[in-house]
Parts: sequence; structure tokens; C-alpha cells
Amino acid sequence: MQAEPGMTAADKLLAVTTLSFDISLLEMFLPLLSGATVVIASVDDVKDGRRLANLLDEEDITVMQATPATCQMLLDSGWEGRSGLRIFCGGEALSRTLANALANSAAQVWNLYGPTETTVWSAVERVVEGDSAITIGHPIANTQVYLLDAKLHPVPMGFTGELWIGGDGLARGYRNQPELTAGAFREVELPLVWKKRIYRTGDLARWNREGRLECLGRVDFQVKLRGVRMELGDIETQMETLAGVKQAVVIKRDDLPTGEGLVGYYLTGGATIESADLRQHLAGVLPASYIPAFFKKLEEFPLTPNLKIDRKRLPMPSLGSAADGDKVAPRDAVEQKIWDVFSRNFDSTDFGVTDSFFEMGGDSLLALRIIVEVS
Repeated sequence: MQAEPGMTAADKLLAVTTLSFDISLLEMFLPLLSGATVVIASVDDVKDGRRLANLLDEEDITVMQATPATCQMLLDSGWEGRSGLRIFCGGEALSRTLANALANSAAQVWNLYGPTETTVWSAVERVVEGDSAITIGHPIANTQVYLLDAKLHPVPMGFTGELWIGGDGLARGYRNQPELTAGAFREVELPLVWKKRIYRTGDLARWNREGRLECLGRVDFQVKLRGVRMELGDIETQMETLAGVKQAVVIKRDDLPTGEGLVGYYLTGGATIESADLRQHLAGVLPASYIPAFFKKLEEFPLTPNLKIDRKRLPMPSLGSAADGDKVAPRDAVEQKIWDVFSRNFDSTDFGVTDSFFEMGGDSLLALRIIVEVS
């Protein structure tokens, strides 16, 4: 990391990360090894974007490492940027919208990737303004990455594989947990390098045409819905290509009125984007089975103490497409009968007769069931 993204004795780093989060190791040791200065932000500073912005200027900070959530908080506070600042952003996926905003606010922006088990960071990419997908670039010094299939064979360029990491940063294992260690750290036979001990990240990735790594989300973010296996990260990426969507998260829920289904959550930063806009946009780039049944706009995502998105606390989406107070009640006996059928199948009365079946979370299987009942 001292070589790239780089740090020298002339640098001054603002440490904003709680010590319980592994990325705080970089904030302590990299500046000290480089002869640089560490300025430690207080808990109150880290929680307030305006105070953080003032601290960057008052202390003449040249480097700040932060999660996307902290970077977004800084921008939302009205921060106008700092010409001499280099931002190291990691811990979660960096959206193109946020990356562009940061690139216009700082001298350099670096996207960082890596698990704790390989000593914090393993890959880096300098990000510039544009519209291409954000990648995690290439391995840092003394680190190797491998994309392997289920049989632990390397996958060709452009194909998706599971990301494994080796090199000097590899951990010995999990303390006093030999079974967990054996499952995550494996000695694998690899072309040209023979046997090598490497770590299984659980992340999916592929090499793009430019020879850069694209991280496609977690293996456990793969879901199977009605017989179709899909990558939630792909859906999130496509949601974020709609102008005005700052960040998107997609999860599979089993507690929806219609049973199991996908829910897309998104932030806009003030732009007017409705569920119908997202559904129409995704219909042009994804198979119908990949389009979430529900969409929910949020002001902010719930976060863990380490400032990562807490997917377990994402709220239940609301049913129906009409605004509160605009729901049209049944106007005759036929509409009342159909409304009753919908109410039973959606397990809800919070909709009107003019609401969209699909925006309510309906799918082809539910449509058939309703048709049978109405007939």
C-alpha cells in the first residue's frame, strides 16, 4: 500500500475508523511506517459531515480512508472538496455516482478491496470520472489473486469465478478454529505455480477486457428464486445505471405478502424516481425473472457499527403503487369481488383498484392463481 496508492513522509492522514474495524490498521501503521502524520478524529467528528469537512481543512489533511457511507455523509454535508486530498474508499462496493462525485472533489480517489484474512487490502484501482463499471483493479504488491471454478480450476478471462487470494498478507488462520481455517484456507494446485496456500474470499469476480478485476458480489448473494439462479450484485449494478439512483441494494425476502421475492432498495439524493421508472429501466437490460417484485426508496440505508449496509435491517416494502389517500375503492360489485380476490392473495387491504398488479409485487404464478379464482 505504501507503493500504491502510495504514502510518503509528507502526507497527513485523517484516521476516522473505529479500532474494531480491520481497516483501521492502515490508518495507524501505514503512516507510521512511511514517516507520515496521523490525525485521529473524535467520535463526534466522524458522525458529523460538517465537522469532518472542517477537520480536513484545519489539519491540512492529504489522505483520508473511509467507507462509501462516510464519503457520502461528507458530500451530503455540503463539502466542496479539497484539491490536495487523496481518498482511499473501501469496505463496501463503490457506486459510479459516488465515485464521480468524489473524483470531482479530490485530487485522487482509490477504490480498495480486501478481506481481513489477507491483511485488510488486497487490490486497488484509481477511479476517474466516467460511466464505466467500477472495478477493484489489480493486486497490490506481494499479493496474488486467482479466479477459480467449483473444481478449483482457473476460469478464462471474462468468465465469472470465485476470488481466491494468496501472498505475503495471508493469515495463518482462525485462532483455535481448525475446522473453519481448513474450509477457508486451502492448498490448491495452480498452473505454473504448483501448490499454493490461498484464501477463499466468497466473492465472485471476473477479469474484464482491460485486464481489471470486476467484483460481482458475494457467493452467498446468489439466490435461487422459483428455479432461477441469479446474482443480486448484477441487479444492483443495473439499478445504479438509471440516472438519479445514487446507490441500490437488492435482497431476497421470504416474508412478502406474495411469499418469497426480490426487493430493490435505493437512494436518490432528491431525484424523483418511482418504482415504475426502475421497473421500466430494468426491463430493458435484465430478464423478467431478475426484476424485483418490490422497490422501496429510502433516505439512507441502515448501517452496522462499521458503517457497512446492514441488509438484515432493511425495512419491509409497502404494498401498492398509489400514494396515500389516492387509493381508489371498489366502485361496483364486480370490482369488489376482484378486490376481495386480490386482498386474499396479497394478504393486504392497502391497495386500490387502479394500482398496478406488478408494482404490488405480483408475478406470473400469482397471476395464474388470481385468474383461476376470478373465473
